[in-house]
Amino acid sequence: MTDAKDLTTPPPISPTAARPQVGRPPLSGRRLGAAASGGLVVLCVAFLGMWLWINSTPATGEQKTTAHLEVFKTTASVAIMIGGFGALYLAARRQRTQEAEHNHAVRTAEITKNHAERVAAATEDDASRRRVTELYTKAGAPRGAWSYPPT
Repeated sequence: MTDAKDLTTPPPISPTAARPQVGRPPLSGRRLGAAASGGLVVLCVAFLGMWLWINSTPATGEQKTTAHLEVFKTTASVAIMIGGFGALYLAARRQRTQEAEHNHAVRTAEITKNHAERVAAATEDDASRRRVTELYTKAGAPRGAWSYPPT
């Protein structure tokens, strides 16, 4: 038989084991809005700077029109690129969060399994000890070891 103390002692669990460890705080609406606003301001300043620079050059009307269209195309390409980087960043955060949740679920399942094994072993040990006690009690009863003679 094993010692009952070993069966009932749970393994040490850190206080933060109940929560998945992600490493970064969740994105707040304020941070996301600030990042989007900052990107929009940078894009507008770049667009305005290129537009004014084209207007200050000594070019003909057709050349300026072509240059303005190129500014529009370039600005739209940069905006799409910034949006793509934002989507890529959000996808990476989602994947990291899902991996952390999966690792947490695996760890929780492992802790639950270990606990169930300890409970089963403790129950088996308790049942065998009860059985031994019951056998000793029944073995002594026919001889009258625990009964007093009538007076």
